[in-house]
Amino acid sequence: MAPAHIALSNCPMSSIRQIVQRAALAAKDPATQMQMIRRILEDVNGGTWGVLIVRDPMLVSQEVHWTIPDHVNPDGTPAFCLTVTRGWQYNVFKTGTEDIPDRVTIEDFISKMRHSDVRQTSKTSPTKLTVTEFDARLAQAIDRERKRRKTATKRKEMLSIINGGKDSIEKT
Repeated sequence: MAPAHIALSNCPMSSIRQIVQRAALAAKDPATQMQMIRRILEDVNGGTWGVLIVRDPMLVSQEVHWTIPDHVNPDGTPAFCLTVTRGWQYNVFKTGTEDIPDRVTIEDFISKMRHSDVRQTSKTSPTKLTVTEFDARLAQAIDRERKRRKTATKRKEMLSIINGGKDSIEKT
């Protein structure tokens, strides 16, 4: 039996480990990392995915137990990854096979680019980004969206308080 202070590591999908490592470099906070990892996996592999990040793997011991859904990839390989990156344990697992409505597939992307190239022959090409620049921009976009949603929620709560708990202002 392994000592309790050693984090679990079992990752049959090496592509997930690479995505986790990139997310850990691109974003410092776990909420952004979770969203990056989940969204990339849902777009690349299809289905729905869950991500659990444990900042202190020592907290996971013989006293803590969990199970993950028993999903497999279309080729029959296990669809999960338990890995440690930068001292944090990442538990990534497929939760369902049904695609999310706004999934972006590689085929969709290529088709969009082909149609875009035909229409935009006179426009200049976008500048190329390095992997690090792309990861940083993705993390910033997710962070901006989270802040926007948080602000919208606060505004809604304030309006509710101002209106005495009513969702909208009634005309008299």
